[in-house]
Amino acid sequence: MAAQKPHIDPYLFGLQFDAFRAFVEERAPRAPLMSFANHPYICRQEGYKCKLHETARRKLESDKWKKSEIGTGKIIEAAIGAVEIPE
Repeated sequence: MAAQKPHIDPYLFGLQFDAFRAFVEERAPRAPLMSFANHPYICRQEGYKCKLHETARRKLESDKWKKSEIGTGKIIEAAIGAVEIPE
């Protein structure tokens, strides 16, 4: 059975997005919200996620895994290291 897509009311979504835009633009008045990736307030609040993602992928090193390593603990150690990243 396929999962049903949630229904999002366009009118309510628009109201909430307008409120979000006002909130963000109030915190960086000289920067209209053109994109999430380039807005100074959003970058300050959420920018750490890109660095965290890069660090996790580097620690995971999934491109170096070999079939012979399955069951050795090496893959699970890499996965744990990629998830348990200090600050």
